[in-house]
Amino acid sequence: MFGRSLLLAAIALVSSLLPAQMSTLPAARAIADLFGPPKNPPIFSEMTMILQGGLQYQDTANFRGPVAAVEREENQSTSQNPEPYHTKTMLKFDGDGHLIQRTDEGALGTSITTNIWEHGRLQSQTVAHHRNDGRLADWNEWQRWSYDTNGRLMEFKAGRDKEEMNDYVNFRYDSKGRPLGYELYAQTLTEISYEGNKITLSRLQKYQGRKFFEQVQVVDDKNRVIDLKVSDLSAGQLKLWYHVTFKYDDKGRVIEQNTDPFKLGDGDDYSPLPSSIATVSPPRYEFLMHPVRSEPQETCSLILRRIKPPRILEAWSGK
Repeated sequence: MFGRSLLLAAIALVSSLLPAQMSTLPAARAIADLFGPPKNPPIFSEMTMILQGGLQYQDTANFRGPVAAVEREENQSTSQNPEPYHTKTMLKFDGDGHLIQRTDEGALGTSITTNIWEHGRLQSQTVAHHRNDGRLADWNEWQRWSYDTNGRLMEFKAGRDKEEMNDYVNFRYDSKGRPLGYELYAQTLTEISYEGNKITLSRLQKYQGRKFFEQVQVVDDKNRVIDLKVSDLSAGQLKLWYHVTFKYDDKGRVIEQNTDPFKLGDGDDYSPLPSSIATVSPPRYEFLMHPVRSEPQETCSLILRRIKPPRILEAWSGK
């Protein structure tokens, strides 16, 4: 389905990194995370059930005071995997706490992400990839951001090597600074509307004017998504893909997901499980930090060791 594949493959757009909670992922985020509509909480699906044995965590790190660099290693034991893996991540930050370089090393190869900031705004990002087995030639992915005098995003470009693959233009905002829409150049239009606590995001083919995707969020007084309806194009008509609701605890963590029933096995591995899922245990990790003095900031070595995988404690079908 056209809308569904676009949603899953959407190229990165926007993110801001705060020194209090620095994202250790590349700064660009999926287009669905464009500021305005709040980010949807993680959805438990057939695919996430399959990946229960994999490492799943929010890739952020909180530091007390300024940090210049972090080195993190992840080791898997043979009891967890007969073919254990070892990965190493090195992060470098500037004096304002912005991530300026990330290096990821693993058995398959190495990637180096370089971010360039100006006046606190991300201007460009380049990711250089190298495979150890030599089956693919080295390649670079790149993103570029342009802003207006008020610091609002006006254009975003992305590509691979010398080829430009995406160009988002014509960003519009309301008087509150919320995005009202933007265009994937000469291809699709995205329109965003706000009505009370309901936020609707629609995507249309630019020249045909046909809507092929719609997301309707209902948020609570803390701007958390409590009701989500997603529709896309199926057999030439816009049809409901899934409807899911969420409940949170006092710390803002999802403790229950309820999804309208639908038929399993139709290829929608990323669709929410058609049932009620409650009490999801978060992954537990042991963090070992070894600060090393490096004036005027600190360099820290961070070792992440997995203790226990995340798991669903209780799930049942129906309402």
